[in-house]
Amino acid sequence: MFDLRIVNGDVVTEAGVARADIAVQEGRIAALLDPRFPQEAKETVDARGQIVIPGVVDAHVHVRTVQSLAAETVETASVAGAYGGVTSFLIFITAAQPAGTSTESAIYPDLKTSGVNVEEFFGRVIDEGCRSSVTDFGIHCMLLPDPDFEARVDALLAMGIPSFKLMMAYGRRGWVSDDQVLARAMDVIADRGGLAMVHAENDGLIRHLEEKYRSRDNYKAGTFLATRPNRSEGEAVYRAIQIAGAVGCPLYVVHLTTREGLEHVMRAKESGQRVYAETCPQYLLLTDQDTVRLGSLVKAAPPLRSSEDNEALWRGIQQGFVEIVSTDHAGFHVERQKQSAATFAEAPFGMPGMETLLPLMYSEGVAKNRISLAQLVNLLCTGPAKRFGLYPKKGTIQIGADADLVILDPDAEWEISRDNMHTAAGYSPFEGRRIRGKPVRSFLRGKTLLKDGKLGQQAGFGQYLRRSVKQN
Repeated sequence: MFDLRIVNGDVVTEAGVARADIAVQEGRIAALLDPRFPQEAKETVDARGQIVIPGVVDAHVHVRTVQSLAAETVETASVAGAYGGVTSFLIFITAAQPAGTSTESAIYPDLKTSGVNVEEFFGRVIDEGCRSSVTDFGIHCMLLPDPDFEARVDALLAMGIPSFKLMMAYGRRGWVSDDQVLARAMDVIADRGGLAMVHAENDGLIRHLEEKYRSRDNYKAGTFLATRPNRSEGEAVYRAIQIAGAVGCPLYVVHLTTREGLEHVMRAKESGQRVYAETCPQYLLLTDQDTVRLGSLVKAAPPLRSSEDNEALWRGIQQGFVEIVSTDHAGFHVERQKQSAATFAEAPFGMPGMETLLPLMYSEGVAKNRISLAQLVNLLCTGPAKRFGLYPKKGTIQIGADADLVILDPDAEWEISRDNMHTAAGYSPFEGRRIRGKPVRSFLRGKTLLKDGKLGQQAGFGQYLRRSVKQN
């Protein structure tokens, strides 16, 4: 007798849609069964008229850490994600300690990496996640410029953290890796079988434009957009690709936003270089006009772009050049964002998004015939699991995989509202948008995670995900 059987649903994998019953035993998928031959199970869930997909893997999440006093913690982020069909997520952490208060914004302390014991620091983060996360979680390292970075990479690889984010922006905070540092870091990461990630914006250009507008006392929501033009991302993506290619390092471009950046990714991939790109729902569905309309609630780096950039990214997804859609979830409380509206330069960067990732991509992607159901699964589940060393444990419906499953009602129509969101940020940038499709039931390792609009698990149910990405 199986522990669980899900029957009558349209089962979607990275390969397509099939009619099969899913049998679960001891937290894993034990069999995919012909519906004509029922098998006994302790619990049977009827998914008639609904879609069954693997649990969503959000590969790009920020929570409260020493480098950002965001509203969202590991626990609250995991809760918000669970309501939206996210069963695993990856958070960005850097081994650093506050070194004072930044002159740019009190919510971003100055940081120092010297004297920080990497194993102890990340060990505490893992312990906190195991105590507080409702869902499974893994970690990326945000690697700040540090003469001891090679030892840090080795220590983190031993802890199951093989993906390293390098910053090409935020120079005012001392986070930027110049070209020499990028080359040295990528060389080490490639040698160790890891994956380099880049936040690709030209820091020098941004800082010049910021000073230009601040000197005119004209740094507001509208002019903020002019300080981070498309060219800033395009140039940085090109430069990162060239450096990674020269040292033979696989490269992952986070939160791609522009047609220019996409074109560089396309050319690199077509030449056979190991370059991968993600984008986010906000860069597919919101525009620069929303920055003017909503102000600090949608202040992001890179910023929201034009509708032409939106459409270019959709085409990139359809053609397979953009392989992953994640959220860059970074929730600062709505009241703090509103207080910052009068001094836009001081408003924190980031917006919440985990809970709406799957519903938005189904509603705006599948329901509007921009992508297929198989593409949806590849973008949100299988793609991130493969790229970040979680496949086939996560991100797929196949025998032996963890029974992380989401049942989605494709006909449910509802409106995104702060009243039905669960993020600690207290709002959604998609407030008021009516969408189609909603997760109605989910399972993590075979146990009920979401049912009837309520969570079935508590803090501490989540497990730490040790990873390896040598297949990149």
